[in-house]
Amino acid sequence: DLFRIMAGGVDGEKSFSPQLFPSITTSLVFKRYAQDVATKIADTSFDQGTGLLRYVHQFSRPSYVEFQQQLDELRWLLHGTEPTDEWRTEITVLWQDVYNTNGAKTAWTAVLSAMLQDLDFVTY
Repeated sequence: DLFRIMAGGVDGEKSFSPQLFPSITTSLVFKRYAQDVATKIADTSFDQGTGLLRYVHQFSRPSYVEFQQQLDELRWLLHGTEPTDEWRTEITVLWQDVYNTNGAKTAWTAVLSAMLQDLDFVTY
């Protein structure tokens, strides 16, 4: 129940109305939640041909059709909107930066984590 309150929820004992505006604690709870969920998604679906990361594999790169297809699907599924060129560029830069130091699986984990923390997801 404590985490529910920290995330802005109600427990009926210590908190009786939902939080109207985000707080630092809410942001931290969502950040940690997003990181955990992103890691679990990558562990279960990356390079498997199933799940949220079904189109990409260890050797997928930004110039590959399946890479762009994966980004487009994630944007639609998680944010409910069509990807823009600006969004594609920004998320690809994130992927590339993480890939250069930690590899493809960690790069996709970072992309998912960022998308799950985005206000488009949190408020969708």
